[in-house]
Amino acid sequence: MNTTLTLVAAAMSHSSGEQQRIAHNLANAQNPGFKAILSNIESLPAKEDIPSSMAIPYTRFFVPFQQGTLEKSNNPMDFALQGEGFFIVEKEETKKYLRSFHASIDSQGYLVNSDGLRLCTEDGYLRIDPEKASLLEISQKGDIFLGIERIGRLKIVALENPESVEGTEGYFLGQPHGQEKEASSCQVYQGYLEKSTVESLDNMSEMIANLRYMEANQKILKTIDQSYQGLLDQS
Repeated sequence: MNTTLTLVAAAMSHSSGEQQRIAHNLANAQNPGFKAILSNIESLPAKEDIPSSMAIPYTRFFVPFQQGTLEKSNNPMDFALQGEGFFIVEKEETKKYLRSFHASIDSQGYLVNSDGLRLCTEDGYLRIDPEKASLLEISQKGDIFLGIERIGRLKIVALENPESVEGTEGYFLGQPHGQEKEASSCQVYQGYLEKSTVESLDNMSEMIANLRYMEANQKILKTIDQSYQGLLDQS
């Protein structure tokens, strides 16, 4: 095994993945509720017959939980959370955990997100008369009111280990690692959206640095290729 070539190939693979990660973050920098995707470099455990110095590095992508800034939208159909909790939206076999979203009312009166998934309450799905939509109010504790009438409470959950979930779309897809639990300290803000946690300037700086890293590895590969070609010419 040529250790140098293996390590350079791993480095090129890492830089390619980093470029995609950073580009995805920048593309979603204005997407409410989006959580910045981060990465670190780890290595495969060395086998008994392979020295630890030859362990192959690889990139692990992850989405750490981080509170985004709440931004007032003045739209009563916008909802955001403060604290470690998630709204649940679902329909049939699809289920998602969201931090922030803009709701609309479908033809059946259900509050849905842009994917048509229904907002969950503790007793089912939130459904109201479209003509009474202007009366909808949700307290910080998640209690739902139409005017003075309390009609239910939103289902808001915390996750045991949200950092371990790789959610490439900025929210958590399907069943996350760990179980749902009560989000006791979470607050609902109606008329607000949670801003993305992506720092555009930081990510642009990362992208420039990563491009230079890719160029350096390309030069190393070119040097190795020239060295091998010289050896072949001499043989």
